[in-house]
Amino acid sequence: MQYNIAEFLVDEGRFEVTRDGEPVPLQPQAMKLLLLLVKADGRLVTKAQINAVIWLGRSISETALSSQVKALRKALGDTVRPHRIIGTVHGEGFRILCAITRIASKTKVASETLPLKKSDASSRRPTIAILPFSRRGDLSGHEAVATALPDDMITALSRLRWVRVIARGSCFRFPSFESSPAEIGQSLKVEYCLSGMIEIKSGQLVILVELADTHDNSVIWTDQLTTPVEALHEVRAETVARIAATLEGRLTQHEIEKMRLNTPAEISPWEEFHLGLSQAFHHDRPDYGQAETHFRRAIEGDATFARAHAGLAQIQYWKLFQKLVDDERPVAALMCREAKTALDLDPFDPFCHLIRARSHLILHEIDTGMMHLETAKSLAPSFALAYSGLASIQAMSGQPERALENMGIAMRLSPQDPWKVHMQTVMVAAYNALGQYDEAVVWARKILESPQRTLQIVAGMMVTMHHGGHSEEARKLAQEFKHRFPGKNRDTFIRSYPVISDKQIKLTEEGFAALGID
Repeated sequence: MQYNIAEFLVDEGRFEVTRDGEPVPLQPQAMKLLLLLVKADGRLVTKAQINAVIWLGRSISETALSSQVKALRKALGDTVRPHRIIGTVHGEGFRILCAITRIASKTKVASETLPLKKSDASSRRPTIAILPFSRRGDLSGHEAVATALPDDMITALSRLRWVRVIARGSCFRFPSFESSPAEIGQSLKVEYCLSGMIEIKSGQLVILVELADTHDNSVIWTDQLTTPVEALHEVRAETVARIAATLEGRLTQHEIEKMRLNTPAEISPWEEFHLGLSQAFHHDRPDYGQAETHFRRAIEGDATFARAHAGLAQIQYWKLFQKLVDDERPVAALMCREAKTALDLDPFDPFCHLIRARSHLILHEIDTGMMHLETAKSLAPSFALAYSGLASIQAMSGQPERALENMGIAMRLSPQDPWKVHMQTVMVAAYNALGQYDEAVVWARKILESPQRTLQIVAGMMVTMHHGGHSEEARKLAQEFKHRFPGKNRDTFIRSYPVISDKQIKLTEEGFAALGID
């Protein structure tokens, strides 16, 4: 991708800036900062976001950032006030002041069952309006909550990157439930709207939220949350994060359902991406081959579609983690390349940081992987998968208490997450590490209610049932393991984890030995 700003051409692929064809000297960190700013398309980039992406959240001095901004302005001839290219938002961060023109590279058209429509996938992102909440009854001095919560949600959802959120000034002209979703959609040109209502009952603040499709006035999701009035300010951020996380999941699922129900004459990269998600997260048996095909077609239609690259990398991760391929080297190489491409294309997307983390973790680069997970969490505090990713490493590396804490946050944020079963396996591993086998068995039984049967699920639950004293269930799982995974053994299971503590290895070896599996 290339960008024109003022008299300069910023070439991301070549990692350089030119003026009239002549290179403009820039140090790597200043170049990364410039790319961050141009990709934000004139929006504010906060100091925290810059730190998270360029320095991966490490502690740096104010001078370090200031020196990079100064060097960048000097290289661009923007040292005289008022600045014409890089503006300062005092105390907050920086943004590009001049016009930004994106120049996309040409891509090939795929020839599959449906013609692939080449387009910028970002232009197809769903749009949503968050309306000010209505108030019922006497709120006893808490009237401001009706606008404060939706205002916070606008900020939280805007961090998710794949959905467009209409600005507060436009949304707040339409109080919740005073206009139909269709009227909101027509006025604001949005596909979805979130309405809400608050009231106080018996000392509890009751928050009702409703997500609607503006095309047909249908209600996609509704929920009711309660919190003690006196604790509102303490739990406000968690409440907003939980709503935002659930909303993301519901919107994704609704987009997938629309793909399934419609039969367009041609299919866009955005639609290909969601078809890929539907195959990757199938509740019974995911079809990774079909998912990979859809992600590849999405990339063919828009080579700059960051999440499509991340989706393709995620499929390779699952192949490696679940030991589905004999030759792991080309799969690992593809995963790392696509994960890096995704993050280069959109360094503000928490999902891209999650996948980049996994590409490091699968190569046993634990510290770098953990830094990317922390970055994903800082970019989007409502991103449940960042917390579960941290928890999965902590559960297997001898930090079970921290694992339970982070997984508790993840499951509160996204109680019906597509990766719910994998979240539950982390709970099992953490309780096993603590020697609390009864608790581990409770979670194991929840997992076994699911039709999903990966190597890690069958082996992990088998070991758990053994240590929990449920011998008959352990023996049945041992037979299932031998039947489903011929040629696999204890070492295959142990090696599938990027990191595993001596305690987890000991539990695994004892369980496999007791059940007669070499």
